[in-house]
Amino acid sequence: MADTLIKEAVRAFLLDQTTVTDSLATYRFADGQAEAPAIFTTDIFPDDVRYPAIIVRQVGGNRFGCRDTKGMDATIDVIIYANKLTNADILDALADVTWLVLERAALQTKMATVGWEEWGVRAAPPQIHDDPDEYPGRLIQLSVRALRA
Repeated sequence: MADTLIKEAVRAFLLDQTTVTDSLATYRFADGQAEAPAIFTTDIFPDDVRYPAIIVRQVGGNRFGCRDTKGMDATIDVIIYANKLTNADILDALADVTWLVLERAALQTKMATVGWEEWGVRAAPPQIHDDPDEYPGRLIQLSVRALRA
């Protein structure tokens, strides 16, 4: 359960960052819902997605514990993809803004409801991460630490 909550907390945090969401395409996640910024927690986009869009996925992690503290370290990939016609400078600017809001981000709100207390987030600078179909992408890898009382 914590594994899913971590990537969902990153997604929720990004959805609150207008400096990021204003540059993203929108997507209707369910029938009857209004469109929302295209930030997904799946490994692939739906076929009808518009770009730019973001995938948030957990790629690693481990739980730890001692007498006084229990927690989890997680590695989260935040991948920003654009369409094939997007200028690299535009994609790089969006990746830089996303990186800056994620570096040392406070993700407490989503996890506090289930007993997770402290968060530490470190974001690596964006790296080129084009997909196999040649859609240009940028990868920001996060190291997240969550502590439980």
